[in-house]
Amino acid sequence: MSSSWRYISVDDNDMDIYSGMPDSNTYGDGPFPAVVVAQAAGGGENLSKNRRPSSESGYYALAPDLYHRTTPEIEKSTGKTRRQLLVDNEIIRDIDATVQHFQQDILATTAKLA
Repeated sequence: MSSSWRYISVDDNDMDIYSGMPDSNTYGDGPFPAVVVAQAAGGGENLSKNRRPSSESGYYALAPDLYHRTTPEIEKSTGKTRRQLLVDNEIIRDIDATVQHFQQDILATTAKLA
């Protein structure tokens, strides 16, 4: 299994995505079935930890950072948590951008995207 942080553009801003690729010694060279791991529980280590089971099972997993539009300063000024600052249509655009990234990647099979 290999993993890395990448970024893609959403609404003219960079969004981090955590990428997990199956082990080529176990699963071959791809293409691999694609899975978008979307969670509102947090970013950073949470994204990488929750993506691992997918890539360890032979799936190519991408976990977008749904909080890329918020900062601690925004939280303090609004009195809201990161989770409260999430907006449905922005989350949809983040997921759409992640799916489009998969569709352009020759290592991903998106016919049955999860």
